[in-house]
Amino acid sequence: MALNKTTVRPMRTNEAAAVAALHRDQLQQAFLSTLGTRFLAQLYRGIASSDHGFVLVAVDDTDRIVGFISGGTNTKKLYRSILLRRGWIMGFLVLPRALSFSVIKRIWQSLRYPSTTEGAFPDAELLSVAVCADMQGRGPAKALLDALFAEFQTRGVRDIRVTVGAQLARANAYYLKHGFVKAGTIASHGATANVYVTSTEG
Repeated sequence: MALNKTTVRPMRTNEAAAVAALHRDQLQQAFLSTLGTRFLAQLYRGIASSDHGFVLVAVDDTDRIVGFISGGTNTKKLYRSILLRRGWIMGFLVLPRALSFSVIKRIWQSLRYPSTTEGAFPDAELLSVAVCADMQGRGPAKALLDALFAEFQTRGVRDIRVTVGAQLARANAYYLKHGFVKAGTIASHGATANVYVTSTEG
């Protein structure tokens, strides 16, 4: 799939660090960004290697990663598989930051998140998406979203959700623009988050 000289393909294992850096730079308000790029790299390797998840990257004609998107067919099963395979190393990487009770609490809330929303919304989820600053508004975000829908369809998934902080006006507007419908709100790390749902079939 190409758009404005951008191609979307699955993330390669050795690209996890670049995806992690992009997450850190473009999703600074997200809690996971505070846990460091090494933690994030392990997380994205875990998502990409799980039967329940995938990571797609947008690259330019020099093969530079200019954006990424990740999804899971069942967030609860995805988190469980990541913890079983990589929990020990991810725990080690986050240990220096876990000395604060507030950080421990937020980590626990993140781990419990799939259980707290189980049954209320579709199991499949758009987990994260980011595009580097110089390519925003030039096509990669739409190409990534289209590729995400296509991947979910390949996996037999029709309905998906995405959770967005209520205070992130631009992100909320983006999902509404692309056909997502607000299905409810949840508490997320002491703040309110909106949950949007949509069909991958358009």
